[in-house]
Amino acid sequence: MKNLLERAKALLIDSANDLYDMRKYELDFDALSYRNHYSNLGELVFQIDAYESFGDIIKDIENDNLQELGYFGADEDMLEEFLKAVEKSK
Repeated sequence: MKNLLERAKALLIDSANDLYDMRKYELDFDALSYRNHYSNLGELVFQIDAYESFGDIIKDIENDNLQELGYFGADEDMLEEFLKAVEKSK
């Protein structure tokens, strides 16, 4: 069974992948646009993988450091939904 940190990371990475796949349709159809788009995804996945504790993730959400994924610290309902999703992803 995965621990809380691993489940939260997996959920965030899945969200990032889904979001970037949806946004690719807004890109110009050229290699540079795709390279830049997915390079940004790589940086975001690296940021997520670098978390050392579940608390670090929550702190970044509260400090608006994961806005790119739609997580805003002032939105308490969103934070609650994230916590429920992590718990449900056992």
